[in-house]
Amino acid sequence: LSLQFSHFMGLAFWAVYQSVVVILLLNLLIAMMNTTYTKVSQSADLEWKYSKSFYQVQFLAPRATLPPPFRMFFYFAKLMYLSMNVEGLEERETDREDRNKDYFDLLLKMVKRKQHFDHENSIQDDFSDLRQDIQNIVSGKQKSVSQEINELKKIMFDLKKEMISLKK
Repeated sequence: LSLQFSHFMGLAFWAVYQSVVVILLLNLLIAMMNTTYTKVSQSADLEWKYSKSFYQVQFLAPRATLPPPFRMFFYFAKLMYLSMNVEGLEERETDREDRNKDYFDLLLKMVKRKQHFDHENSIQDDFSDLRQDIQNIVSGKQKSVSQEINELKKIMFDLKKEMISLKK
């Protein structure tokens, strides 16, 4: 009777465990689906705007800034701008080259400084790691040597006892 009862209780606990696991996994699945649905619904408007603008841009001519009826205004404004700024064009080119050179020099200095800083830190880290390794090795050797010394002392003490007993 006891064996049958324990077998039945084991099966009952196993069934309860399995049902709890299934319920928990279903809840987890529902929560994950809810999170995914929320993310998709939040980005749906953005995706719609992107696809709408993408399809609209496909019908524009390459390098067109405005749709067809208004392009002539753009070309007229661009012509006026270029006619007014022809005399300062060469000065702007040299200024642009100087600014680019200064920018790249500054960028090079920053990269070198970062590399130097990283190199110093890596050296310090390597030295601290090396120092820690050496300390661990030395402390390990000290422990082993002290154990050996204690063993030798014990052996010497035992030998003294034997010598004293042999003299008697």
